[in-house]
Amino acid sequence: MIEYRIRRIDGIATDDIERVCNDLAKEGWRLVSTAAGATGALEVFVYMFFERETPAEDIARAARQFASTATR
Repeated sequence: MIEYRIRRIDGIATDDIERVCNDLAKEGWRLVSTAAGATGALEVFVYMFFERETPAEDIARAARQFASTATR
């Protein structure tokens, strides 16, 4: 199963972007796309789109944990 994650970084500091990519890569995430935008002359942001393949066992375990928490 493919799992997706989106991160938004305010500003365009390349150090922050690189740090986010490296941190998520340690967890198996792969950067697949980016988008940048601005809400004004001084407000810039970057969206980073990640994906990773999640083993079926992990999905089943998360579903069991959610179900047991939801029934309490």
